[in-house]
Amino acid sequence: METRDDSQLSRLLREWKVDVPASLEERVLGTRKPWWRLLISGYIRVPVPVALCLLLLTVAGVWRQSQLVRIESACAPAAPAHSSPCPANKKC
Repeated sequence: METRDDSQLSRLLREWKVDVPASLEERVLGTRKPWWRLLISGYIRVPVPVALCLLLLTVAGVWRQSQLVRIESACAPAAPAHSSPCPANKKC
């Protein structure tokens, strides 16, 4: 088995040339897009349990809000069918 010392290895590494295609960086890293492009076509990956939990909380919130609106409308006094202006010296 042949052994080489560090000087031989260093010389060999200095001589080593690699032909790199011009499009290598683009293929490896992809093209850089503007940051605002993320707002239009971006996405965020969310685990399924988290998405289901958010969906359940949203549905529960909408249902609760509809119940509160229904209760408030049932408790609100009905407006009189015919309202007349108050006389000048009376409390209405």
